[in-house]
Amino acid sequence: MPDEAGDARFEEIDAALHAVYCDACHPAGGGVVGLGGRLAGQWRPYLARAITQIQDGEWLIPKAMERKMSDFSDEEIDALLNYYARHPQPND
Repeated sequence: MPDEAGDARFEEIDAALHAVYCDACHPAGGGVVGLGGRLAGQWRPYLARAITQIQDGEWLIPKAMERKMSDFSDEEIDALLNYYARHPQPND
């Protein structure tokens, strides 16, 4: 069960952003050992803080993700936060 209701403003773009930019390392918002951690079902404030820390260089992340994070607009980040907050954690 998702922990937050989705924001209808983003429902047309959030899944598309995830599919294009995030799904390879975070399939269905889940984690893959050695690639990316679980995003789906996380609390929105936690993910927002993590993104800020990534953008500020406080987290060591793969260069590919660093480039992607620097290219996202604030609206796209809000859309991704919306996507992960409204999706349950995928089954492993």
